[in-house]
This record gives sequence, C-alpha cells and structure tokens, in this order.
Amino acid sequence: MTEEEAKTKWCPFVTSAHYVSANTLIGPRGLTELCCVSSGCMAWRWSETNRTAAYLQAVVEHMKATGDNFNKATQEVVKRRDEFAHTDGFCGLAGAPA
Repeated sequence: MTEEEAKTKWCPFVTSAHYVSANTLIGPRGLTELCCVSSGCMAWRWSETNRTAAYLQAVVEHMKATGDNFNKATQEVVKRRDEFAHTDGFCGLAGAPA
C-alpha cells in the first residue's frame, strides 16, 4: 500500500491512547494519532519494486500500448525500476503481504 493509504490505518502498537467510551479510543491530539506513520516508523518496510502497484500498472500499460506479451513488457518496464522504488510498503511487524 502507499504511504498515504497506510496513514489511514489504525496502528495496534499505539500506546498513548485512552478510552473515551467502551468502544472508542482517542489520543491526546485526536484520532489521527492512532494511525500508522508509515515510513516514519522503524517497522515500515518498502515493497520490492517489481511488486508495487505502480510497476504492475506500467507493465499492463506497456502491454496495451505495444501488444507485447507479459515477459517482454516486464523486460522493458524493469529498465525504469528506479521510478517505482519506495512507492509501496507495509508494516514489517505484521509480516510481508502475500
């Protein structure tokens, strides 16, 4: 997931929260304090470049534009791998996504 998507997810490791009611948690500075801080966390791990959504989308677009098969498209898109680095990541404490 992207960093922006991660920042909308609740982090189960937040310890500065307190209960407002039986089923509502809130931090001293509001609900956003309970969310993931993505790459600002020591547990954040970047996805491998060839597993990012942007990379896979580029392969699909190349296939549509050129008519190349998946293997040929991958060979062409991998030349641009730097533009897909550090675009997707995950919580390392939860393990790598399947």
